[in-house]
Amino acid sequence: MDYFVASDDQALALRIRAGLHQLGIECPASQVLSPDSAVAAIASARPANRSVIFYGSQRFDTEEIALLQQLHAAGGDHLRIVAVGTGFSPDTILHAVRSGAIDCLDINREFEHELRHLSERVKTEAAEKRAGRLISVIGSVGGVGASMLATNLAVSLAQNDHGCCLLDLQFRGGDLATMLKCSPKHNLLSLANKGDHLDRAMFEQSLIHHDCGIQLLAGPEPFSDFRRISVELTRKVVQFARATCGNVVVDIEDCVHPEQIRPLVDADWLIVLMRCDYISLYHTKKCLEHFTAAKVPANKIVLVANRQGQVKEVPVKNIEETLGVSVNYCIPNDPDAVTASINLGVPVILSAPRSKVATSILRLSNGILGRKTPENGSLVKRFFPLRAKVAAS
Repeated sequence: MDYFVASDDQALALRIRAGLHQLGIECPASQVLSPDSAVAAIASARPANRSVIFYGSQRFDTEEIALLQQLHAAGGDHLRIVAVGTGFSPDTILHAVRSGAIDCLDINREFEHELRHLSERVKTEAAEKRAGRLISVIGSVGGVGASMLATNLAVSLAQNDHGCCLLDLQFRGGDLATMLKCSPKHNLLSLANKGDHLDRAMFEQSLIHHDCGIQLLAGPEPFSDFRRISVELTRKVVQFARATCGNVVVDIEDCVHPEQIRPLVDADWLIVLMRCDYISLYHTKKCLEHFTAAKVPANKIVLVANRQGQVKEVPVKNIEETLGVSVNYCIPNDPDAVTASINLGVPVILSAPRSKVATSILRLSNGILGRKTPENGSLVKRFFPLRAKVAAS
């Protein structure tokens, strides 16, 4: 594997090269280039073997993001770009990753430690031949039902397409294990305790294998010290999950903290869930503006209105006019079915498969898979055995 450094800041380039040298990684002086020269060199060489280029800058303004995009286009699938700078904001990270960077490292914050992790991850990535579909679910405002949707969507995908891994990234206390009536021995915080020794085998041993077909990594218990959950941990968890299952559903807490950004920027589908009320509409607008500014492709964003059909709600037509985008899916308000499923610890798609809410979630699942929703009855036939098992217990 060849390593390059691209930067107009000589001091920054020297620090990057020194960090590589400490890891025993050779980067000759001839492979330390200016960004413009790097674009030309990569475009002419078109590396046949996997290469890594560290793009160093103190700013990462519009011009440098454009150069990063050019590097990505010139290098193709064989080039991995790492942005190196100082004080990355969430917006800058989103811009950089959407423009082709696989990671953003802060030169002033444990750079050598993060560089070691990155080197190991690049080698692991080269060995992995399969990457599952990644679906990230984020609520525009608290209490919108994102955990309910993530759980039921994961069940539908598990039943219909190569299994599903469900990740609970609600750091302040995730509810997915409770919603599935599980008592996990391990959770996300347990993996944080593994430190640098965490590998795929440890990750898979921490998963709960549920009867409905999903594999769950539970979130931390409420009031746990979630500060031990690092950016590197969430990167590894998502990577291991995609290598383990054909589909990965992530219940994301927010789009601001760096630990949550990896599942956002890597997502094949980003499901934004909202309610049909003013507060949720306001937050949804801000959320979509944030994604637009960060250059998240619009065709990857799926806007879903939950609990639709309540008295005096904001009509979907008005929501679409305000947001300037279409609401892709509506999940009808069905408090009886949803509340009963939560109290039972059984996803609504299993406990009430004929309900409108279950049918609408199946429609969303089939849309992600590029399939048509089955005719009436097929959903019931597929899930009825599990439903009967739940009723018997």
